[in-house]
Amino acid sequence: MIDAERIEKNLEGISFPRLSGTEHEQQASKLIIQKIEELGLNPEIQKFSFTTFYPRVYKKLAFCSIWWLLVVFFLYINIIFILINIVILSIIFVPLIIITRHPEDISLGEKYQSENVCIKLDAKVPNHTAEKSNKIQFLLLSHKDSKCQKLTITFRSINTKVWIYSFIIIVALLILKYFFISNIIFNLIIACILLLNLISTVLILVNTTNNKSPGAIDNGSGVSLVLELLHHFNKIENRLTSIDLWFIFTGAEENGTMGIRYLYRKHKQEWHHQTTRYLNFDSIGTHLDVFAVKNKGEHTSLFKLFADLSEELDPSYYIKYFIFALNRSDGYYLKNKNYKGIGFADKKAYKYIHSPKDTVDKVDHSFLAQFGRVLITLLEEYDKKISKPYS
Repeated sequence: MIDAERIEKNLEGISFPRLSGTEHEQQASKLIIQKIEELGLNPEIQKFSFTTFYPRVYKKLAFCSIWWLLVVFFLYINIIFILINIVILSIIFVPLIIITRHPEDISLGEKYQSENVCIKLDAKVPNHTAEKSNKIQFLLLSHKDSKCQKLTITFRSINTKVWIYSFIIIVALLILKYFFISNIIFNLIIACILLLNLISTVLILVNTTNNKSPGAIDNGSGVSLVLELLHHFNKIENRLTSIDLWFIFTGAEENGTMGIRYLYRKHKQEWHHQTTRYLNFDSIGTHLDVFAVKNKGEHTSLFKLFADLSEELDPSYYIKYFIFALNRSDGYYLKNKNYKGIGFADKKAYKYIHSPKDTVDKVDHSFLAQFGRVLITLLEEYDKKISKPYS
């Protein structure tokens, strides 16, 4: 069963700065591989390269360019000046928009190395002789890298909202300026909001990334939990009857979710949308927040089953018909690929992550153990449910 002391030990072992693409992230990979091999398993290791252009350069260029375009429309020197700026920005950004649809393929900037580590445990009876393409699979996801940024995540969240709201207001005011109102006071109001948007843009620019966060919450918690689940299900007597389990530790998640992008590309032929579910564990401290998209049918039964089993955890739920996230995660990436699943985090702990304060003492390993026991029951009960037609 789940061992809280082992979770604590693994959490302490993985909680050191491990920025994507550094030797420290490689050290984290070696630790995880060692833990898997100690169970007598041979993990799959997928090495890949990436650049930091997409998450650290491209987005900052976009914010700056949008602000400048707002200024151009506000000044309205003449139509030629506006058209020249639009053409220049289009020449720059149209190609960038195209290539950033698949950021894992971008080769702009220095290249770094990372790797995904995963292991698959087959069901006891391979889905009762069902065809390989019809197997039920669960992807248990956690990312092994960490990052630290100059600004706290709480401040960044507020600043991003300020930027978005000020942008919307400026666009609305510019429309009014062109068609209905045009006087000094109205222009001064627009200028003040443009200044606010500029300050927000500058803060985005100065928010640099470094390797100073121990990453205990984000995401030593997820790594230690998935390792503990692997320890449990590795025992033959604990294997599920009809569900294959994937235990996944992605690299470079904090750099535009690069790891899951490469892993999806490799396994998408066997990860069928109708029969593959994901559970993403990312930043769990002392409380549980649950994220999912409202769906009808079988996925709803999975979620309801979890809700029934997890009352002792007193989780908070964020269930919507549509989820848009400024901060990407492995689960969010798979959701956008039309996979169904559930994400787990702790929003109360967000004030510590991406900072030197993301330390082991912020994670309740006993709570992780309690959560792990609920997850085992969830998977076992779900396994019984889908196995009945074949009994």
